[in-house]
Amino acid sequence: MKSDLDKAQQRAIQYWNIDGTMELTFGLICLLLALYFFAQATLPQESLLYKILDVGFVLVILGSGFVANSLARKIKERITYPRTGYVAYRQKSGLNRWVRMGIAAGISMLIAVLTVVLITSTNLGLVWMPAVSGMVFGLVMVILAYRVALLRFYLLAAISVLIGGGLALAGIGDLRGLAIFYGLESLALLVSGGATFWGYLKHTRSEIES
Repeated sequence: MKSDLDKAQQRAIQYWNIDGTMELTFGLICLLLALYFFAQATLPQESLLYKILDVGFVLVILGSGFVANSLARKIKERITYPRTGYVAYRQKSGLNRWVRMGIAAGISMLIAVLTVVLITSTNLGLVWMPAVSGMVFGLVMVILAYRVALLRFYLLAAISVLIGGGLALAGIGDLRGLAIFYGLESLALLVSGGATFWGYLKHTRSEIES
């Protein structure tokens, strides 16, 4: 059984995801990645822009993550906190913050390296790139769903696996497959986040006006 502290921490995480901003901002990141891979799939590999995009993959990941996090906080400051209050999280020490930043940067580098390896490997690897991405996204969503105990994240995990597996089975892989995967993943996240955000506004409006 969960302790009172564990339940309190889970409620705090649930509150952070109550308005759908996580899906909305993450959906925008996926949309950016869809455009990124679409550009790589259509540009000549010898072109300067293609080479710039190829080298700047990690910067795209880190930059989009920073912008998405800032956007989520702005939305919460303007809409969520005035409606249902602010939850103060325990501040981490400077060392822990730098460790977390190092881990995030390391994970981004690992994703970039794995992507390059898949791109330059066999045709089988190229075809199954969307499936691998779908499984990674699905795993992340399952972990998040377990932590916050919210059904919609389990549904997003299943959708991620189905999109990636469907594209792979259809033989749509490589950069074009990744562009389509991230485009559809963005759509799923934006629909989920939009529906959650609309429901949150509808529910909290009556409480404020009453």
